[in-house]
Amino acid sequence: MMRFITLVLISIILFILDLTLIPFFTISGAYASLLFIFASIYVISDEYDYALILGLVTGFLQDIYTPYGFGLNIFLNIIIFIIFVRIGKSIKRDKKFINILVVSLGQAIKYLIVYAVYKIYSISSDFNAIVPIFLYSLILSFIIYNMVEKFKRIPFIKREWKF
Repeated sequence: MMRFITLVLISIILFILDLTLIPFFTISGAYASLLFIFASIYVISDEYDYALILGLVTGFLQDIYTPYGFGLNIFLNIIIFIIFVRIGKSIKRDKKFINILVVSLGQAIKYLIVYAVYKIYSISSDFNAIVPIFLYSLILSFIIYNMVEKFKRIPFIKREWKF
């Protein structure tokens, strides 16, 4: 339970940073989500239950400030995080670059899907933001990855084997 509460609190803090600090550091008017990057790196080597929980929490938080398509971020985050768990089970833990690349591609693919849905409903969105979002996500993932791995070693966060 403490693990869940901690993840929700970190998600809320990163959500606030996504709204207040990150927009000041845009690349061609686009920026990546710290919340999505943290949750993606966390779930890539975790279990399906936390992928579902973090997908719901982060998707809901992202949907709060998205003016259109409430529920789209929840749906996409859950699907993407479950895919990340499957990918993480097939990749060795020490493959840092592959994990970071997968997270960055996941953010770019999520933006592409949101762009396509917005296009269907004639909501304006910038297609050219995909490459800057990917690059921004790649840079932030390199910075955040080691912090998340250290965080996962905290005793009440670490999932122990039970025999």
